[in-house]
Amino acid sequence: MRISLPNLSFLIALILLCAPVAEADSMRCGSKLISDGDSKVKVMLRCGEPFYKETVGSETQKTEEVEGVKLKTGKGVIRYGEVTKGESVSVTIERWYYITGRTSFIRILTFKGDKVDKIELGEKPQ
Repeated sequence: MRISLPNLSFLIALILLCAPVAEADSMRCGSKLISDGDSKVKVMLRCGEPFYKETVGSETQKTEEVEGVKLKTGKGVIRYGEVTKGESVSVTIERWYYITGRTSFIRILTFKGDKVDKIELGEKPQ
């Protein structure tokens, strides 16, 4: 069975359009890897200072466990002090922007509290 060039082109385009869009779940900084759940300190040590940071809001979370005097939520250490399990705390949401190269997409790291919650691809720098 032979497929003509226009039919083959249409078939390839259809396959590409139906392919799922992958979300970035990790980011490479040199030879080091950053992924969801990593702390701000780990990101700074591996990737350095981002070219831009912004606070985009906050959300309320329930505490999951108490470790010494550190208050932990599902997304990391939020504050210090006397707390009880199930207490509601406000968590700051920040976005850090990294340019990993002139031909690479901007990487956007969203932090909830101290931990990476999401890694996204932005636009390519101009």
